[in-house]
Amino acid sequence: MSTEPSTGELRLVFGVRQPAPEAALAEFFRPLSPPHHEPWHWGLRHPWRDPPADTIPADCGLVLLLARSEGAAVVVHEVEAWPEGFQLTLRVRARPGYAEAIVDDPIMTYEPYARRRWEQGKMPPPEQLRFGIELPGGARVTNLSPGAPPGPFLTEARAAGMKGEWVYRYSVSPLPGSGPMWIVCEWPRLSIPISGAEIDAAVVRDAAERAIRPW
Repeated sequence: MSTEPSTGELRLVFGVRQPAPEAALAEFFRPLSPPHHEPWHWGLRHPWRDPPADTIPADCGLVLLLARSEGAAVVVHEVEAWPEGFQLTLRVRARPGYAEAIVDDPIMTYEPYARRRWEQGKMPPPEQLRFGIELPGGARVTNLSPGAPPGPFLTEARAAGMKGEWVYRYSVSPLPGSGPMWIVCEWPRLSIPISGAEIDAAVVRDAAERAIRPW
């Protein structure tokens, strides 16, 4: 099934509605609120970043091609949920011949600088890959304005990468309410305009109900 965007159309991508970028998404990454710097120790388990020790999350069965250009593709997969939240893997792959232009990690390298610009009402540099989620009801969390516990909160759980491919694991807490949910990205450096996929949050909520508590 083709996944090339087509202006004004809604089409199925792995069972998920994915529209071409619309004007409604144009302001998605504009400053919403100052970034919150929540301290934590990486060696400890936090309720907004990890499932509880007595819970094994359930897979949502989602594979989303968020965006692609001649030089790169952005995919979300390995989406797992539990009653307090969910995690997903953001996989970014640059095509051979374009990967050489990406010297640094497209998220982690620029994050501190981008957040400072955000506080000043400016957009991050084009090298910065922007990623975010709009939850049912309209609340947004992004890698530039992640929110804070106990409200809607997006946090990077772990990351890995090599030349041409970067893999990030993100957690979102709390579990989304009922209704449509957008997963959105933008990467000007690799000619990816603001793009996204819309899913029914029921997919995540249903998976959370299947989470296992072994003891």
